[in-house]
Amino acid sequence: MPLSRLLGKLIGRKSVREAPVIPLPPEIVDYIISFVDDRKTLRSCAVVCRGWLPASRYKLFHRIVISKGAKFKSLQRLIRSPSMLQCLAVVEELRVPCFTKTAPKGQLFKPPFIEVIQLLAVHLVGLRSMRIQFHYGCWLAPLEETFLTSLSYLSRLVELDMDHIQFSAFSDFQRFVCSFPQLASLSMASVCWNVSDSLAGAGANLRLESLRVGSMNGSYLPPLLEWLICTPCCRTTKSFHCQDQYFYDGAPAPIVNRWLRTLGEHLEHLTIPLSSEIDLSRNVDLLSLVVPTHIVTVWGWEMASEMLCGVRSSKLAELTLSLQLWVIYALPQEEGLWQDDPSVDGVDQVLMQERFESLRTVTVCLETSFIVPRQYYICAQHELQTRMRHVHSRGILRVTHSPMEKCIPAPFLMPEHVCRHCRGAPSRMEPE
Repeated sequence: MPLSRLLGKLIGRKSVREAPVIPLPPEIVDYIISFVDDRKTLRSCAVVCRGWLPASRYKLFHRIVISKGAKFKSLQRLIRSPSMLQCLAVVEELRVPCFTKTAPKGQLFKPPFIEVIQLLAVHLVGLRSMRIQFHYGCWLAPLEETFLTSLSYLSRLVELDMDHIQFSAFSDFQRFVCSFPQLASLSMASVCWNVSDSLAGAGANLRLESLRVGSMNGSYLPPLLEWLICTPCCRTTKSFHCQDQYFYDGAPAPIVNRWLRTLGEHLEHLTIPLSSEIDLSRNVDLLSLVVPTHIVTVWGWEMASEMLCGVRSSKLAELTLSLQLWVIYALPQEEGLWQDDPSVDGVDQVLMQERFESLRTVTVCLETSFIVPRQYYICAQHELQTRMRHVHSRGILRVTHSPMEKCIPAPFLMPEHVCRHCRGAPSRMEPE
C-alpha cells in the first residue's frame, strides 16, 4: 500500500491530499520512514516536503552497492551534481564486489574497488563500513601513492571486509589497513600476498577490536599474527575468529598460540579450528568459544575433550561445536558417533567440571553436504541428548542443523544407521 494512502487511512481520509495538515514531530516522521524498504516509496517520500527529505535520503543512500561497471559509469556522471554530493555524505556502507563473474586475463590487475574509492573517498565523509572483493588468483598491481592518499579521507571507517584480495606484497597490505585510523573490525577471506616483506613500525596506531580470518593457509597467517603482536592490537582485540575448518599445513598452531597468549585476558570471543595443540590457558575471560571443525570420528571427540580441558575461563557462557552428519552415517559403525566408547562422552564429562558452571548454551550444529531424511536429524538429536546427558539435564543443550551452501541428494541409503532410538535400520525414506 502506498505510504500516502496508508497515512490517509490513519486519519480517516482517502488520501493525504484531502486531509488537513497534521504537524507530526520530526522524530515520528523519521521513525516511520525508517521502516520503509521499497526504494520507489522512499523516492516518493523524498519529494513530499523538506522535512521528509533527510530520513528518506538516508534510507536510500546509507548503503550503496556498486556491482557493475555500468553503475560506476552512471555514478561518475551523477557525482557532478551538487545534490548527489549531499547524498554521498550520508553513505555509511560501501560494497564493491567484482564487476565480472569471470577473472580477467593478465598478470597484475587494478581491481574496480581502487577506481571507486579514488573517485568517491573525498565525498564519503561518513563512511563506516566497507566490503571489497576481487577474483581469486588475480594479483593486484602495487598500490599507487595517489590511491593510498585518497584513503585518508575515510577517517571514520571502523569496519573493513576483504574477500579474495591478493596483494603484490605484505607491505601493501599493511599500508592499506593502516590507512584507516579508527579501524576496529577487520575481516579477511582468501586474502594473501606475493612477497612477505614487512614495513618497520607499521601499525603503531592500529587498534583492532575484532579480527576474522578464513581460507588462509600456513604461509599467510603467521606473518599476519606476528605483525599484529607488535602492534597495540594485542591489547585491544576482544574477538578473534579463525573460520578455517583446519589448520592447513600444520604451521600456524605455534604462532596462533603465541597470539592467544599475547591477547590473554583481553580475549572474550574465539572461533578456532579443532586442534589439541591450541593453548587457551591464558584466556581467562573467554565468554564464547566456537569450534567450526567437523567432529566426525571418536578421534575428533577425543580431541574436542582435550581442547576443552585446556579452557581456564570461568566466564565461558556459550560453546558451539559442529558435527558433519552425513559423514558420520557413512562411516563404519565401529568408528561412528554411536559406538559405546568412553571418549565419545568425554565432552560431557569435561563440561561437568566446576569451571563450566557459567555455561548458558552448548550448541551442537549438525551440518550436511547431502540432503538426508529428517529422521537422521531426529536420531542424531536424540543420541546427542543421551550421550551428553549431564549437559542436557541442565537445559543448556541445543541441537541445530543447517545444510551447507550446495547440497545434493544422498547417493546411498546409509545402512550403518542403527541408533538405539530406531532399533535397527529405518525404512527407506525420500530425502526432504
